[in-house]
Amino acid sequence: MTENDFYGTSARAYLDRAKERFRDGTKASLIYAILELRCAIEARMQEMLEPHPEVSEKKKRTYKVPVLSSELDKISYSLKRGQELIFIDGEKRARFLYIPISEPLKDFLRKSGNYLHTTSKSHNWKEIRNTVDLTIGQLEYNLEGTLLGPARVSKDGISYIAISPSNEVDIKMLKDLVNRVKKKKKYNIVIRCNYLDV
Repeated sequence: MTENDFYGTSARAYLDRAKERFRDGTKASLIYAILELRCAIEARMQEMLEPHPEVSEKKKRTYKVPVLSSELDKISYSLKRGQELIFIDGEKRARFLYIPISEPLKDFLRKSGNYLHTTSKSHNWKEIRNTVDLTIGQLEYNLEGTLLGPARVSKDGISYIAISPSNEVDIKMLKDLVNRVKKKKKYNIVIRCNYLDV
């Protein structure tokens, strides 16, 4: 190991390494892709829990999938659909998406232990390769989500929203709006909330 040997632990970093291993095309690299993909999904679940103050630090840091799943269900009120928020402020628009961890991603987490812990004689390599390929696509889609949980919407507006820090342009527009509201400056904003099948 060298000082420059960086190993990222974000969902995106794990996913990028999984894709790289998957493209290698060997059985050994497929096993490593499964491990990286499993870590990517767990990291994404942790990322989605991070901004929510009602979730304990211990539960945010666990790798235990049933605990992570249970906490995600609580913060999302068991919403199995995606959510799209569009803020319209004059000519400016900001779009945010909530994409829940899908059942196929959770299913992969349950099955990945079998892929990693059984002997290669019992593996159906073609089936595993197809499953990994589909899971990579599912996680890519999930990472398009810029909301780390559904916005809590009531007739009075939005009471809570957790946004991924990767969406800088839309975050700037939203911060500008919040500052105007705090300063009681004039504003006319439309917020659209759509629910999506994912």
